[in-house]
Formats: sequence, structure tokens, C-alpha cells
Amino acid sequence: MLDGIISILNQDLSVLFYSSYLAEKNDWDFIYGMERDDNGLIYLTGHRISPDYPTMENSFDNEDNGVGGQRNDNNVFVTIINDELSEIESSTFLWEGRGFDIGYNIPKSKDSKFIITVTIKSSYFPTTIGAYDST
Repeated sequence: MLDGIISILNQDLSVLFYSSYLAEKNDWDFIYGMERDDNGLIYLTGHRISPDYPTMENSFDNEDNGVGGQRNDNNVFVTIINDELSEIESSTFLWEGRGFDIGYNIPKSKDSKFIITVTIKSSYFPTTIGAYDST
């Protein structure tokens, strides 16, 4: 099993301030992208195979739409965690997740929006009206 772990160390890497699993231990969670906002909140993206990844009730997609636990069935996630790694502020899946879907990068734009780059194999992906390509 592989686990997503996030750790915060001092500048010369000699002191570990905080360290936490992102979800349950031994659950196949992968973190590929991270960004920190001006308030210290940490934004993470990646994919999960684990069946019990933490999402929030009022998030964009809090349902495990895949089959969770199967190697080729991943949900891309975006999770916001506080700077002490002690509380998840918000967490969501991005869509159906019935294929090998991976979130890679989550940089912040000048207008404080987060842009997520993703590779998908799923046949469904949410697009918006007026999108460059919605097919």
C-alpha cells in the first residue's frame, strides 16, 4: 500500500514541525501537487484509490463515484488542510472517477483562484458552458 503524507520542516530540514497522513493509513492515496495560500492553508491534489478518502458534505463532489479500492479506478481530489496539518478545511473529488484519473498540479493564479491540471481516462468530465472543448 502507498499513503499520501504531508510534512512541514524548518528551512534547513533539521526540525520536523508537523507531519500527517492525508487519509487512512495503508489506503493508496497519492499527492502530486501542493500550493499554499496567503493565509497558510495548504491545497493538495492527486488521486486516491482508497474507499474512505475524506471529503466534505458541501463540497463540489463528496461521493465515491468509482469503485474505490480498485487499481484502475481513481478519483482526483482537491483537499485544503490547515498549516498545522491538524484539520481538513475542505475536500472534494472532481468528477466521476471511473478510470485512471490523476490531479498533478495546483498553482494559484493572480486572482487567487487555484488551477488544477489533470490527466483523465474517465469517459465523463465536468465542463462548463462556453468551454474551449466540452466533448
